[in-house]
Amino acid sequence: MAATTSITYDGVWGDVKSALVEVTFDSSYPTGGEAVDFATALDWYSITAVLPVSSSGGIIPVWDATNSLLMAFYQDGTTEFGQVSSTDDLSAETATCLVIGI
Repeated sequence: MAATTSITYDGVWGDVKSALVEVTFDSSYPTGGEAVDFATALDWYSITAVLPVSSSGGIIPVWDATNSLLMAFYQDGTTEFGQVSSTDDLSAETATCLVIGI
């Protein structure tokens, strides 16, 4: 299984497109992050930026633009911060991303 996307807003700001996309993580988180093809999901030519703006369940989403991966991090309430372990079930977790492109 892979991450799934759901578009909640799709519009235009001047000369650029913008969208809010809900990404639901997979039941087996892959090492390095979930591959998410926003351009195909939105039927856009290219993506300029992806800004994760919120998440459920306490994960912290981070966009890896070089590899087109949405990574999931955690913070345990102390000083511990790190990427979610490979194969963890994140299927109940969603991240809202602001996507900008053309």
